[in-house]
Amino acid sequence: MFGKRKRLKFIEENKVSKDNQVYLGLGNILVDMNDITGYVLEMRINVNDFKNLLADAWEISDSKSFADTLEWLLAEGHRGEFGDKFEQYKNGDTGALSGKATMAIKELYEYAEDYKFDKKYLDECRSISAWDFERAAFLTRGAYHVGYISQDEAWNILKNRIAPAVVSAGFHSWQDYAASFLMGRSICYGADPGDVLYPISDMLNGKEASVWKEYPIGELK
Repeated sequence: MFGKRKRLKFIEENKVSKDNQVYLGLGNILVDMNDITGYVLEMRINVNDFKNLLADAWEISDSKSFADTLEWLLAEGHRGEFGDKFEQYKNGDTGALSGKATMAIKELYEYAEDYKFDKKYLDECRSISAWDFERAAFLTRGAYHVGYISQDEAWNILKNRIAPAVVSAGFHSWQDYAASFLMGRSICYGADPGDVLYPISDMLNGKEASVWKEYPIGELK
């Protein structure tokens, strides 16, 4: 990893146009977790290391396997399996989700306060679709990084496939989007919520500039 000065220089050298900047709010949670370069499409992560991550975690090893995974995330994803159960849970059916999932959600609420994430967004959350859309955007940015797709293809996917899906889901703010992602991650993946609450809090409340602070989600088209 680079130091802060080199990281900021990297971002400056790889600036994207203001018209494109808002679309980098998509995938930004996971990019920030791994690379802290959410302001640009480029990444600093070693290409071979990232190829291994895609292969091990996603079974993505080329453009076709990426395209297949993208199609699944946008057409169905985990919301296809857990979306109705989550809605039932939110409507008071505490048995709709597994005990492991309900414990993960409880832990998420406990951690949220520590990371200054307003729990009202978790209370109001009724969809886990951002869990799928965020991963789709992250994998798109990653597929470009390792050369499975071109830069033009990456922008086209972010702008014309993922952004419209996010708009259609009706998120009013990045906080809404983050809550949906957090709920989905808790149900489908579990793991320490602090790992992801930290970058979310930083992008929403940190001292440095961020795409989320500069470009409201309503600017997605």
